[in-house]
Amino acid sequence: MTVDSALNRGLVTVEELRALLPPTAAVRARLVLGLVDGRSQSPAETLARLVLRREGLRVEPQVQILGVGRVDLLVDGFVVVETDGFRYHSDRSQFREDRRRDRELATQGWVVLRFSPGGGGSVGGQRRSWTRLAPTMGACLPPRPST
Repeated sequence: MTVDSALNRGLVTVEELRALLPPTAAVRARLVLGLVDGRSQSPAETLARLVLRREGLRVEPQVQILGVGRVDLLVDGFVVVETDGFRYHSDRSQFREDRRRDRELATQGWVVLRFSPGGGGSVGGQRRSWTRLAPTMGACLPPRPST
């Protein structure tokens, strides 16, 4: 999550991080660099993206949708996932704007799932929630076309 944040803020690039790894770095360290994504704008987005991808779902962060703007995650091109932190989603105007966006997304045919931190917002609690939800989400998605 920290690496995603540093990438998002432009503090470092994946190439710079790769260059910092010694040739003897563990394979795991190199694999982890393949999982980072600077488009994630919060730890909750990073966590959701990683858990959903681990379940085999295609997850695209920060997708632009006409009439709505950017959405946190688009899952399998069908489900919009919004991960709302209290910092940006707690006042009345933002609450109303979030609901407007939800209505617009639904009108366009998107399925919208909106989440906010629960259980005190701990990373462990959020991870457990996403891990429990991911298989159900995958089962509800339409079948992927054969390639």
